[in-house]
Amino acid sequence: MNCIISRYMPGKTILFRSGHTLSRNRHIVSPFINTLSQDYLKSARDSSYNVNTSSRKLSASSRSIISNKTRRSVTTTANTMKASLPSSLTCPPTRSLSKVEDCQFYGIDDFQAVPLLEKIPVSSSSFVLRFGLPDATKSLQLSTCSCMLAKATINNGEDEENVVRPYTPISVNTQIGTFDLLVKRYENGTLSKYMCDDVEVNSSKISFRQIPFNIKLDASEFVSSPMIVMLAGGTGITPMIQALHAILGSDDNDNNKGKSKVVLVYGSRDKDDILAQELLDQWSKDYPQQLTVTHVLSDSKDDNDDNTYRKGFVTKSLLEEVITCPIENVSHVMVCGPPPMYEALCGPRTETDVVRGVLADMGFTAEQVYKF
Repeated sequence: MNCIISRYMPGKTILFRSGHTLSRNRHIVSPFINTLSQDYLKSARDSSYNVNTSSRKLSASSRSIISNKTRRSVTTTANTMKASLPSSLTCPPTRSLSKVEDCQFYGIDDFQAVPLLEKIPVSSSSFVLRFGLPDATKSLQLSTCSCMLAKATINNGEDEENVVRPYTPISVNTQIGTFDLLVKRYENGTLSKYMCDDVEVNSSKISFRQIPFNIKLDASEFVSSPMIVMLAGGTGITPMIQALHAILGSDDNDNNKGKSKVVLVYGSRDKDDILAQELLDQWSKDYPQQLTVTHVLSDSKDDNDDNTYRKGFVTKSLLEEVITCPIENVSHVMVCGPPPMYEALCGPRTETDVVRGVLADMGFTAEQVYKF
């Protein structure tokens, strides 16, 4: 299969061509994060790295540039945010698998516009965006470990630009008529900023489509694996939530409970930057024999942080500590995050058949590592 994907960089678009088969299409899941300077990339190649280095470009002042309307909404709901989290961030793991061709946006000739029904703040810079579906009587029917392409026509001040980015829904296939995206607003993120700031509820300014290239890994390949490692940074947590639903959940036909163990290492700037923390913490409590979650905070200045959080960066020594089984017993290492994460841990995401960096030093092979 010959597919083209694009990576956004300020002022230009870079195209990558893939000739890999469907099962190895593992390049891209979360929205692309703004390009980093060479100094950042250099530091990321060391044995430790900042999984959210790109976020450092967003100073406190730049993050406050969010539109007045959005800022007021976030401030108003700040004290009740945890109590009003959407169901996709509070539900138990639900194993509801679908075939690729069943997705409502798969195989269509062009992008399909759908309405934004709710914009739910979950942090000072992150939202769950709930969209309607073309057929409101059915669920999205998204296959596990797959994303969708979102498109918007944005006026950049001089002319209109069609912007396309991949996003991974966090809702499950039991949710009828709607689907949820967990979106973090990046100042240099053209589409994420537009969706969080400018798209009004009940408008249909965002359209979606799914192509074969958006399918990274079939759930049948990992739901019964004895040991899985997940390495996520920032919004790279969204495909891990998808996979955890399939691994921890069960259905009437195949009770999967207890078959797989998962080690999740999730890097964020600080505690406020952790996405879906309540969900992950609850699941790790409910399934202690299957799921362990290690939070790594790169920029935390809070001396009151307890042992729940690791300060600093994800390093080889940390991974050797949390991955307690022999390397050969790990069937899948799923990686998703900003570019420095790939550079330091496993090599660029475009190099799907090559593993470099920390994971290579630990002895992992290309057959084990999946770069989302």
